[in-house]
Amino acid sequence: MAITEGKIPPEMLNKLQPELMKNPKWKVVEGSFDFSNYTIGMVVGLNPIKPLSEGWLVPQLGHPGVQPDKHWQEFFMEKVMNLIDENGHIDLPLFTWISDKNDLTKSAKDM
Repeated sequence: MAITEGKIPPEMLNKLQPELMKNPKWKVVEGSFDFSNYTIGMVVGLNPIKPLSEGWLVPQLGHPGVQPDKHWQEFFMEKVMNLIDENGHIDLPLFTWISDKNDLTKSAKDM
């Protein structure tokens, strides 16, 4: 999985606008998986640090195929929230290698 800075999809802006106005410091992140033609996105409030959205899926191709199941969306959101420090900083991009037993996440600075 790769995690990078993202953008809020236009169709989500109206829905998120009230929450974004209450939390002026926020960051948008998105994740992509090798096995899926979707990106998973979310908005994270930075003061206090908390998810400001339930997340969204965006197809990457004209024929995106099957959406990743809820487990992968939760994995992405949990990974992001665990990697933001107490000052609201996260080193992007992040790369996560996943096996059936474990996962390893590194930032570009770690490589």
